[in-house]
Amino acid sequence: MGDYSTPTDVVIEASPLISFLKVNRFDILEALYPSLVCTEQVIHEVILFHQREQLLALIEARRLREVSLSNLKIVAEFAHLTESSPLGPGEVSSLLYASDTGSKLIITDKKGIREAQRRGVSCISTQDVLVSAIHQGIVSLEEADTLITTWTAMNEYPVSVTTFAILFGST
Repeated sequence: MGDYSTPTDVVIEASPLISFLKVNRFDILEALYPSLVCTEQVIHEVILFHQREQLLALIEARRLREVSLSNLKIVAEFAHLTESSPLGPGEVSSLLYASDTGSKLIITDKKGIREAQRRGVSCISTQDVLVSAIHQGIVSLEEADTLITTWTAMNEYPVSVTTFAILFGST
């Protein structure tokens, strides 16, 4: 487990991580953010067998780095926030780690985003990830729309649009 951070680290919270694991497209995240980290609390939130296997393989291959909250002040704040806010342990640990290290945060939860932004953390949504991936040619507009369709079929709604064509003026 690596507790060191670098200026290019991007912290990923459980919800967007699980969304990309469900469709076997961690490669999109990796192409955009080569220094991805997640907290041990996020790892504990990935409980479905196939996704957990994928996650552990990514960590073992050092494609994703596990980090811990080690600053005593942050650990105390983690305990307080998990008791007093509607956010789960993965969201709280992710936003606190990002705040403590100056990292960007990939997060979906609106309350989590508001709390992170209140702390000065730059947030990236799942939709932002895919827009960047389209702009950089990592995925096509059609591939991104296929992800929306696949997630919808799984009752997963990590983006707010029904097609990326809306955002790119291709409707």
